[in-house]
Amino acid sequence: MKILQLNNPLVKIYTNTRFELKNDLQRALYIAAQNAESDRVSMSGASRRAGIREGVFQTARNMKQKHLDSNVISEITGLSFEEIEAL
Repeated sequence: MKILQLNNPLVKIYTNTRFELKNDLQRALYIAAQNAESDRVSMSGASRRAGIREGVFQTARNMKQKHLDSNVISEITGLSFEEIEAL
């Protein structure tokens, strides 16, 4: 919940003051803000994983350019033989 609090004023207000959501509009706004922040946090994790994966592929390309054996590249990077050969 702390991550959600950092950048979302509605979540911060709710968690800091514990005010009662008095009507459907307040409740809907709070839930929408919470869902949006959750999606933002999830996307940043997905972006990080995609960046790491791209780094692994770039490392494998560099190793292949240096004429390292595909089996060695596979062992080091965790990529399949087919993925390495496709580079």
